[in-house]
Amino acid sequence: MAYFQPLARYYENGYGTEADLIQAYKYYDLSGSVGGAGRSRVSKKMTNEQIAEARQQSRHWQEENRRFNPGYNSLQRQSGGSYR
Repeated sequence: MAYFQPLARYYENGYGTEADLIQAYKYYDLSGSVGGAGRSRVSKKMTNEQIAEARQQSRHWQEENRRFNPGYNSLQRQSGGSYR
């Protein structure tokens, strides 16, 4: 899901929108391992609560769209096809 990278940068830097580190982190997270450097960079500017919110939004997006980064937060594939 590397196509989330540009969107993450837009939110990180406020290109065309207000800067929003939670959204930036979420989209870097949705980029999988490709977004690791951006996720690390953004997290240095965030509180633990903001990071938790971004992770929750990322996980919600993955569940809602049935597109998963399997290693994320120790998710395990369930028999129904979801990850928990």
